[in-house]
Amino acid sequence: MSELVPPVLSTAQDATVFEFSQTQKTAGARSYLGPVPDISEKSLREVLRDYYSVDKLVDFLRQKDDQNKPKYKRIALQFPDSLIADSSIVLQMIQEQLEDARDKSHATSPSRDIEAVWILADTSYSPCCIDEVAAEHVFADLVVHFGDACLNPVDKLSAAYVFGKPYLDTAKVLAAFKETYSPGDKVILMADTSHTLYLKELYEKLSGDYQVGYAELDLERSRAAIIDHTTHSHKGTALASRIVHYDGPLDECALFHITQPEDPRLLYLSTQFSSMAVYDVNSGTVSFGPFPSLMQRYRAMHMTRNAGTIGILINTLSLANTRTLLNKVIKWVRQAGKKHYMFVVGKPNVAKLANFESVDVWCILGCGQSGIILDKYGEYYKNIVTPYELQLALKREITWTGQWITDFEAVMEQESEHEDSDHGDDGYVPEFNPVTGQLAASKPLRQIRHLEVELGAPETGGSDGQLVSRFSNTLSIKNTVSTSANYLQTRAWTGLGSDFGTEELDGALVEEGRMGIARGYDYDKEINNN
Repeated sequence: MSELVPPVLSTAQDATVFEFSQTQKTAGARSYLGPVPDISEKSLREVLRDYYSVDKLVDFLRQKDDQNKPKYKRIALQFPDSLIADSSIVLQMIQEQLEDARDKSHATSPSRDIEAVWILADTSYSPCCIDEVAAEHVFADLVVHFGDACLNPVDKLSAAYVFGKPYLDTAKVLAAFKETYSPGDKVILMADTSHTLYLKELYEKLSGDYQVGYAELDLERSRAAIIDHTTHSHKGTALASRIVHYDGPLDECALFHITQPEDPRLLYLSTQFSSMAVYDVNSGTVSFGPFPSLMQRYRAMHMTRNAGTIGILINTLSLANTRTLLNKVIKWVRQAGKKHYMFVVGKPNVAKLANFESVDVWCILGCGQSGIILDKYGEYYKNIVTPYELQLALKREITWTGQWITDFEAVMEQESEHEDSDHGDDGYVPEFNPVTGQLAASKPLRQIRHLEVELGAPETGGSDGQLVSRFSNTLSIKNTVSTSANYLQTRAWTGLGSDFGTEELDGALVEEGRMGIARGYDYDKEINNN
C-alpha cells in the first residue's frame, strides 16, 4: 500500500519558508542620487542640500516686500511620491536656515517671521501640476514644487519650481545614442524637466557627427519662479512646455527621450516626430515601444459621435485656462444637441466612474503630461476622450489629421464647426450605434415630437394610442429626451422589491428583536441573572 502524500497546498509551512520583501532593503532607493554608497545621515543631508539647491531656495523664501515683511508667510512644499522620502530632511534644513537667518537679523516682531512651512505629501490631481487645492487647505501663499513638472501656468497661487539635479551617466547615454542612430541622422534630444540640464552637454558632443537638436524648458510659459535652473535661449520651436533648438521641420526628425514620459505625453510626442526612442536612466537601455496607439483614440472619437450624454470630468483645478476651456466644451456639447454633466471626483479610477451609468462617454479636462487617462487595456466601462477629440466628434464632417492635441490653448484656438440640431439637414433622422446596431439617442436635446407616433385618431382612444402616449411621457422631460429614463427602461433589473407585483409572496412575521448593546444584550443579562 502506497503512502498517502498530502497536496502541496496543505503542507505545513512556517514563516521561515517565505521571504518578506517588506523587510528587505529596496533596490534602487534614491537612484536619482547616483551610485552613492551607504552614507550617514549627515552626509545624506549634504547631498540633498546640493541636489535640491536648498541654499538658493531659502534665499528665495526670505524675500521681503515693500514694507520689509516676508513676502511669503505660509509655504507649502509639494513632493511627488518618488521623492517623498526626502521631504522631512529638506523641510528640516529649510527651517534651520530660516531660524538662523531670523536670529541674525534680531527680528522681534512676529509679523516679520514666516509663520509655517507645510509638506504636501499627497497631491489632489496630477503630481506634475501645482496643487492649489491642497495648498488652500493650509492657506498657503506659495507652493514650492519639487521634481518633474509640466510647467503649466497656475491660476491664483504663487509658485516656485525645484527640479533637482539627478545623476546621469552621460557616457552611457552617448553610447546608447550611437548604437541607435547612424551618423547624419536627424535626431532631437529631449528629457524630463530634471534631466534637461544635461541636454546642452550631450548636444555639443554629438553635433559634430549627427544632425541633432535639443529641447530646453520654456520657463516663461510657467509664470513661476525657477530655482537654480536657467535656459540658454528662448528662440526656437515651442513644443509641450519645451523650446526645441533645431533648424528644420520636426516631423522629419527622430526623438531620443531620456526617461520614460507619462502615457499622454508619450502619445503626443509620438505624433510630432517620425520615430521615437526612450532611454531608461536606471537600466541604461533604449526602448522603441510599444507606445500608446493613436488608432485607439480614433476609435474612441468615433464612438463619441453617437453619445447622447457627455460626462465632463474635471481632473485639474489649478491650470489657468481650465474654466475657459470648460465653458467652451459646454458650449460645443449644447450646440450639438447633447446633454452634459460635470464631475469632480479627485483622482479618477474605474470604480468612481462606474457609478455614473447614464454617461455615454467621458471628456477629461486634465494636464497634458499626466492628467489624461488613456485606457490602453479597456478597464473603464465608458470611453474617455480629450476636448480635442470631443471637438472632432461633434463636427458634422471629420478630418482626421493624425495629430493629437492636449494643450488647452491650442484646443481653444481650433475653429469649432458645431451646428445646432434644429438647423441644416433633417434633425429627426434616426441614428444607430455603429458597434451595437441599436438606435442611439445621440441628440437628446432636440424636440420630443419625433418620438410621438400617431397610430390612429386621438378620439378613438385605442390601447395603441395610450401606449404611445405613455412611452413619450416616460422618455421626455420638458419636451426633451431623458437619456437616464431611456437607460433605466432597458435595464433587466429595476431594483429591490420590483417583483412583488408579479407573483404572490408570503412575508415573514415581524418579531421583536434583541435590545441593548453588543457587550450586554437584555437576553444575556437575563441568562446571567438566572
